[in-house]
Amino acid sequence: RRLEEHFGDVQFADLWRPCFCVSSNLTTGAHQVHRRGLVRAALRASISLPGLLPPATQGQNVLVDGAVLKNLPVDVMRGGLSGPIIGVDVSRGLSITAADIVRPRSLLRWVLSGQWRKGPPIVSLLIRAATVSSGRDLAAAREGADVLILPELTGVEIRDWSAYDPAVAAGYTAALASLDRIPGPLEDLRRRPLQTPAGSP
Repeated sequence: RRLEEHFGDVQFADLWRPCFCVSSNLTTGAHQVHRRGLVRAALRASISLPGLLPPATQGQNVLVDGAVLKNLPVDVMRGGLSGPIIGVDVSRGLSITAADIVRPRSLLRWVLSGQWRKGPPIVSLLIRAATVSSGRDLAAAREGADVLILPELTGVEIRDWSAYDPAVAAGYTAALASLDRIPGPLEDLRRRPLQTPAGSP
């Protein structure tokens, strides 16, 4: 309902800028790039974290959050756009520790402390399991970006949906630091020619 409220029947072709999003196709076992059709339908598939939101369907295909198979889709962007690639990797902020999955000793204390707002500990486990990438894949994605932004998200807990403002502030600070390291105009940074990502038609 929220996606329909904000995007209505807007199609990808109606957007001012080229846009895509990625979902993970559990039926085929491959990532799926959305570039046409209803924007809200593609976003609905792209944000469907397994165990937290119901999967989306497209024909006989079951689609979930793109991060399950491709957490930082730099290669997809490089294959479809000619400008410099700016990658924002927040995967470090999604890490969990043993403390995140400790079972509350008392249900009453858990409720009274307000910790229930973050969801039960299983939520952290599900989110991390759905967004973890292999070190090799993540390193390749980072290397493929012309500008890499790594926000410092210490203190932004994975289940804390109210941590929007500190997350935005961390992203802003990291973006400024990355831009300060650029030796020249941003548009001159494209380091590699246009490529077609593996598995694309």
